[in-house]
Amino acid sequence: MDPRYVRATFWLAHTQGLTASQNWFWARREDGSIRANGGNGYGGSNNQQPRIVNEVHSTMIDLNCHAEEIMAMQRLRKPIRIFYSKTSAINKPQPMDDVFDLYESLFFEGIPLGFATQDILQNEDHADWDVVLVHKTAYVTVDERQALQDYVDRGGRIIIDDASLATDEYGRLIQGVGNSARVLRANSLEHMGTLALCCLTEKGVMPPVIVEEETSGRTKGCTGRWVRRADGTIVLSIVNLGTTDAELSMKSRQSAQCLAATNLLTGVSVSLQPVLRPCEVQFVRIDSAQP
Repeated sequence: MDPRYVRATFWLAHTQGLTASQNWFWARREDGSIRANGGNGYGGSNNQQPRIVNEVHSTMIDLNCHAEEIMAMQRLRKPIRIFYSKTSAINKPQPMDDVFDLYESLFFEGIPLGFATQDILQNEDHADWDVVLVHKTAYVTVDERQALQDYVDRGGRIIIDDASLATDEYGRLIQGVGNSARVLRANSLEHMGTLALCCLTEKGVMPPVIVEEETSGRTKGCTGRWVRRADGTIVLSIVNLGTTDAELSMKSRQSAQCLAATNLLTGVSVSLQPVLRPCEVQFVRIDSAQP
C-alpha cells in the first residue's frame, strides 16, 4: 500500500467530518521480532508494514496540530442541500445511484454538500442552506411535496428536473411545486450543477479562492475545503483523488487581489500553481500579497 493513499484517506475523512479513528498497537520488539502477545501476524497486516503505521501516525499528528482549522472545516455551513425522499427510495430499483451522480457532480467544486428530507425542511432553520436540489425524485408523498412547497413559499429556492415530483407513493399524478420565481428547472445533471453554483454566486457564498484544475477533458480529481481564520487569512485543504497528476491554479475571486501561499505542514512558501500527484494532500495558508 502506498503511504500517500493512507494520508489522503485519513485527511479527507477528517475534513469531511470524522473526529476519531481506531488505531492498533505495534506488536514487535525493538529488534523486529514479534512480541509474545502480538499474535501470529501475516505478511499483509499492519504490523508487517511499518511505513503505513508511520504514515498514519504522522497524518494524525498533523491533523491534531491543526485541529482548530480541521474542526472548522467539518462544521462548515452546507449551502447546497440534496432532497432525499424515502418514497422514491422505496419505489425505485436503484435510487442511490441517482443521488450519488448528483453528489459526485458537485463534490469537486469545493462546496460542502448536505441533504434535506421532509423533516429537515419542516424543522430546521432554512438559513443553514441556500438552495435545495431535487434530482430524479419521481415519487413523493403529499406531505413531502407540501414540505417543498412551504419551503418555497417562505422564500426558499429549489432546482428541479422534469423527472421529479411526478407521482405519489402509489403512482398517482400529483401537482408539482409552484412559484416559478423561486423554482428553477434543470434539463440535465450539468445544468442543475451550473444553476446551483449561480445561486451561490448571487448569495456571495462561493469560496474566496478559486482553485482551477487542468482536466484535459477528464473529470476533476481534486476536492477541497476552506475556512477563514480570525486574522482574515484563508486555510485551504486540497486532496487529489484522481489517478493522474493534477495541475492546479489558485487565484482570488477578487481578480485584482494578489495571493501568496504557505504550506502549513512544512512552513515553506509554495507556488499558486502546484502539481499534485495522485493521493497527495495540499494544506496551505492563503495570504493577500501586494500587487
